[in-house]
Amino acid sequence: MGAVMDVSMFATEISTLLTCNDSRIFDLDSCGWHIDLALVFHLDSNASQHGHTVTAMATSGLHDLQRQTSAISTKSSKLSSAFLGLSLAKHTAVSSEQLRGPLGLNLLSAPNDPSMDLVFIHGLGGGSRKTWSKSQDSASFWPKEWLPKDQEFKDVRIHSFGYDSDWSSRSGSTLGIHDFGRDFLAALQASPIIRRSQKAYLLAQLDPAFHELGKRLHAMLFLATPHNGAISAQFLKRILQASHSGSHLYLDDLQKDSPAIQEIKDEFRHCAGNLQLYSFFETKPMNFGMLTDIIIVKKTPAIMGLPGERTTHLDSDHRGVCKFDSAEDPNFVTVRNALVELLDGVRIYRRSESINNMAGAGAGCQLNLKEEARGQKRRLKAFLCITDLVQLDVLEFQHEKIAGSCEWLIKRSEFQRWRDLETSQVFWLNGNPATGKSFLTGYVLEHLKGLDLDCSSFYFRDGDEFRSTLSRCLLSLAYQMALLQSDVQQLFLDMDADGIHFNKEDYKSIWGQLFVGGILQLDLGKPQYWVIDAVDECRDGHDFGPMSHLQQLHPPAEVHLISPEDTLDDIRLYVTRYTESPLMRRKETRQELVETLVAKSEGCFLWVRLVLSELRKVFTPKETQKILENVPRGMDDLYMRNLNAMSEAPYGKELAKAILIWAVCSSRVRMVHHTARSFLLSPQNESEFAFSAKHGHRELALTCLKYLMSDEMKAPRNRRPSAAQLAVKRSALADYATKCSYDHISRSSSADGELLVQLYKFLSSPEGYVLSWIESIAKSQDLNHMIKTGAVLKNLMKRRANHSPALGIEIQIVELWATDLIRIVAKFGHNLLVFPRSIYHLIPPFCPREAAPYRLFADNKCLLLAGNDNHLYLHDTGSGICLEQEPWYMDIDSPRQIIKAPDAAAFSLYHGLFAFVYRGDHIYIWDWVNSEFVGTCEKPSSKEERLPFHASSMVFNPWKSTSLLAAAYEAGEIIVFDPREGNMVATYKTDTDTQTLAFSPDGKTLISGDSQGTVRILEFHTLKLLYVMYGQGKHIVALSFCSDNLRFIDIRGSESNVWEPAVLARQAAEEDARDTNSMDVQELPMPEVIEVDEITAIIADSQGEYVFCGTANGLLNVVQSDTKQQSSNLYKHSRGIAIMRLAFDGQRNILASADSSSRTLVRLLTRSATGWELGDLLLDHRMEEAVEQLLFSPDSKQLLIVTTTADTVCDLEKGKTESVHWNTRNPGVWACHPHEMSQLILFTKKRVRVYIWDGFKELTTGSGIALEFGTSLNSKSGQMILWDTAAIQSATAVVKPHELLQPFGDIMAPLMGTFGTVVGTRGKSILFLDHDGWMCSAEMTESSIPAHYKRHFFLPYDWLSTNTRLLLDVTAKGDTIFARRDDLAVIKRGLEFVEVVAFERPVVETLR
Repeated sequence: MGAVMDVSMFATEISTLLTCNDSRIFDLDSCGWHIDLALVFHLDSNASQHGHTVTAMATSGLHDLQRQTSAISTKSSKLSSAFLGLSLAKHTAVSSEQLRGPLGLNLLSAPNDPSMDLVFIHGLGGGSRKTWSKSQDSASFWPKEWLPKDQEFKDVRIHSFGYDSDWSSRSGSTLGIHDFGRDFLAALQASPIIRRSQKAYLLAQLDPAFHELGKRLHAMLFLATPHNGAISAQFLKRILQASHSGSHLYLDDLQKDSPAIQEIKDEFRHCAGNLQLYSFFETKPMNFGMLTDIIIVKKTPAIMGLPGERTTHLDSDHRGVCKFDSAEDPNFVTVRNALVELLDGVRIYRRSESINNMAGAGAGCQLNLKEEARGQKRRLKAFLCITDLVQLDVLEFQHEKIAGSCEWLIKRSEFQRWRDLETSQVFWLNGNPATGKSFLTGYVLEHLKGLDLDCSSFYFRDGDEFRSTLSRCLLSLAYQMALLQSDVQQLFLDMDADGIHFNKEDYKSIWGQLFVGGILQLDLGKPQYWVIDAVDECRDGHDFGPMSHLQQLHPPAEVHLISPEDTLDDIRLYVTRYTESPLMRRKETRQELVETLVAKSEGCFLWVRLVLSELRKVFTPKETQKILENVPRGMDDLYMRNLNAMSEAPYGKELAKAILIWAVCSSRVRMVHHTARSFLLSPQNESEFAFSAKHGHRELALTCLKYLMSDEMKAPRNRRPSAAQLAVKRSALADYATKCSYDHISRSSSADGELLVQLYKFLSSPEGYVLSWIESIAKSQDLNHMIKTGAVLKNLMKRRANHSPALGIEIQIVELWATDLIRIVAKFGHNLLVFPRSIYHLIPPFCPREAAPYRLFADNKCLLLAGNDNHLYLHDTGSGICLEQEPWYMDIDSPRQIIKAPDAAAFSLYHGLFAFVYRGDHIYIWDWVNSEFVGTCEKPSSKEERLPFHASSMVFNPWKSTSLLAAAYEAGEIIVFDPREGNMVATYKTDTDTQTLAFSPDGKTLISGDSQGTVRILEFHTLKLLYVMYGQGKHIVALSFCSDNLRFIDIRGSESNVWEPAVLARQAAEEDARDTNSMDVQELPMPEVIEVDEITAIIADSQGEYVFCGTANGLLNVVQSDTKQQSSNLYKHSRGIAIMRLAFDGQRNILASADSSSRTLVRLLTRSATGWELGDLLLDHRMEEAVEQLLFSPDSKQLLIVTTTADTVCDLEKGKTESVHWNTRNPGVWACHPHEMSQLILFTKKRVRVYIWDGFKELTTGSGIALEFGTSLNSKSGQMILWDTAAIQSATAVVKPHELLQPFGDIMAPLMGTFGTVVGTRGKSILFLDHDGWMCSAEMTESSIPAHYKRHFFLPYDWLSTNTRLLLDVTAKGDTIFARRDDLAVIKRGLEFVEVVAFERPVVETLR
């Protein structure tokens, strides 16, 4: 009966025939039963009049091994069946021969101007039609019925190739793979459709007839192809022999690792360099009835492993890799997308090649052009964030479209005016649900493309995250326009090369950068059409200009409202086609059925489809009539009938409603039609299964949050996850709850209290649920979910603020996370993607202190404690709550209670170890992560030791690569242990008892301190002594290294010292050489440390003769400004509490001082011949926060104490206090009102408030008096504004800058730089420090702007470069006093030295 061949061999045989330079013809590749092959050829200008590109696709396979095996042993019998009643089939049945398909090359689709040819070649046991059809229904023949209606195949001519592949035939075949390969190529070459060129082929090629085709070959696709041969071939050969069938020569070539296979593989590697290769493999086993289910072609043999080969899987068995249920079948989507990518690559290549040919490039550039085209396509996809999930709705609609339907629309005059650019740019098609709008959209798209118009499309689908947002729509349209227009493509490639970025989730950013600033600036030469379906299903963008224009139906849009009359003819065609039946030969019977359905449809296609599906289940005219009589009109009545039936069920209603909620509201479930969702969510629906959209999304949001707070989502306790934590397999709900919960939160009510509480628990729980969620997001490699969640939470809080006060910790936490989620992505996005677990311990400490991750989860927010009761405690330092506690034990076999308290302990946080020791005992090691005893570290006993000396100090090496433990013993010995093994690593012996140890952060250096104050520095690994500083008898309490490893700090007695020995720098420098033996031990005496009491506050008396100084130790001293001799100490605050603020009243000689503990003392002073003497205590008052300012009233009877949140007036005679508390207030300064002695003024950033001293009552109302800053601004140095205080009255609304003096402030502003500050006033002059640290003065006059200012003296730079506030004042005598550390400098008559300096007139910019 003819020869049968395997297509994998066939495919590679073709490739070899086309490209080999050897005189031999090779059988290129052999394989198993099912392979698909795509060959993409290119015809240059000499080979084709139109420059067409040819594409061929082939597949072979064992479509039904069970059926074919049965056919070998038994004759095929005729099928007899009785058919009664009405049959509603889409198409009439076809014969077996018709199902298999014709032989030879068959044209399936021919567009007007093709640029490529796609040829489908079947395989073993298949046919040119059968292989590609899921059923006998001709509509399932997807190469013919689906692809031609796909816009991506608009310029592709499609063929199928058939040959006699009945391997069950008893007549054998002497033809081989090579013969069939040549037959196929000969058919291509002889085709009057494909062959256009009459040019003689190159003489250098051995086979010129086929080598010319080889230049046009671009790609191959293989579906489930065993490239090493198939074990099944031997099994099939034995079956054929047993059934006395003829022999088939090609089966010998199909054996696994046969010589032919090896030869083919070797040759194919040399000729496949120019090809794009796709290899697909199956993932499901085939069912053979009584035989064991097996996967015919597994992943490994299905992959060739060649450079550039792309591989992916199909969720199917071997039979189903080329047969699909519908255009939405995921397997079809995968194959279709692979084809589209190849076609796009060819189109880009052709454009590039055309440009290259115009520039005179030779044929040697073809490979580079192909590679460049593919690279550009990948860059374009990455830049526009385009995935392989494309919109295939048009295939579904056009697949079911009936010939002659939808034509009414393009005949409408308003549509033609829009199409022909005679009127509005917008054509709006509106209609009720299920009236065929999507079919019409697909037809319009097909119509426009048939007119060779540039057309891009998008289909919104609610519930599909890739097709429900405006950002996805705009990106898809931009991508399609780039494929249509080379200028647009180049624009995007240039933007990518220039590093231009935009938020791919923000439609405004996309529109602004890609369209307004990009595409719309180009002259594309022809109009661009956009066809967009289901705009009402777009979830966002309603405030977006173009979208709001469409949705509001504003003119000048052409609008057409679909009426039932428009679609009745289309419904009639639809019903007529689907009611063909062998028994309904009477035209009247069929016509009656058609008219009944059309009349009841009310123009609704979906209603018709559902009724037809019910009619297919009945077989008698009586049953048919019953359905037609009982079926309700309209979709709502039809749906309600189904719900009523569900209501009658005795149980399962709660589950049914839950399923409906998930079906309607889930973002990953697509309902059959949008009308079902609308019906269930309708307020008019009174069924017990009805619900509102907000309720449904609330239920799903709470369900997702419940899962996200389950045990599966608890954050790990330590940095190293345990094996049990890594082995946790999360629920099937995990991915959905992680990625989609924000969608349901955004659609829930903002007034829902329970939702807010659950959000708060999720975001703030010490179990770290939110961190585990972030880790899961990072593992998915798509941080956009975090950005979207942050935006949703921010919007939720904004909506809630419209009707509820923004109070409570819940609101605060949610608002914090709303901002911080977006900031985490911006700051740590790359780190998260590379190392998702960094969210637990690395990222929170680097967040700002006010951020939620830091406040809740930074490492320093939890404190791990070892208690005297032999328990470990984990405390939340923010709340003080004990999160965990557990005991430790000393026995690995039988835990026993420990009564005595440990004498020393140490933690290793990175390795999860805890070391503890009891007096007179060894060191015990406990694993606090896994709560288990590890072992002991024992110091060998010495004969000289009368008692078993124990470790007095222990410390773990902080470096993560080692867990070694250093221990210091009272006898002076230092030992390094391996805590896991318990053995000693190194030892060092001193002559004194070592009290404390510390490691450098890099773990390379160990320092020790003893009771005599001696510090030793040792190289850790060898404990070699590097440095010794002998002390002066002061016991060292603690040691700690600085983070740079070059300094360390000790605490001895009441002092702390910072040391920077040169040996540490030497050790770091010589680390690379590892030459520690060359370093001599340095022995130095400990330098004498002089304690100083730093001056922290100063103020001069009213005569300028004495200066009062507050110190860090809480002392209040008096210094005579002339002699600088310290007088008697007046009084003191608590020891060690620094005095921070001073105020002196010269009228009653009262001194006020405030310390860092917020305590304020007011003392009466008496002037004597020798100075000042201490009088009565007038006030001892403590505030809640640090004191910022002290101010006496003009009559000296009252004192104002200022803090950041409360200001208090204390009556020094009556002992009463009056306070004003502030919730929020900008930093402010108080002053006595210079014109109203009974009043005082509060200056804040933009406001002034006036108060009265008596009773501390505010005289101003509302938010106070507004301060106007004028119109002049120097952006570099800021402003100096001068206001007239006489204008500050309680009834004043606005205070403007002084009209005459403000120009003085404008010329002063540039002088106020790094050190610039106003020191005070003296007469009519302002005293100030300029930007160079000079003390200057400038006289203010209302008559004219001064032309110069005076410079007097400068302060040394090191006096000014301090981290604390400047302590600077000018006395009544004109002396300048300045405090630095414990020194007080008095600059006598400094203002008498004068250097006149001219003002630099600033350029004043007027703010517009």
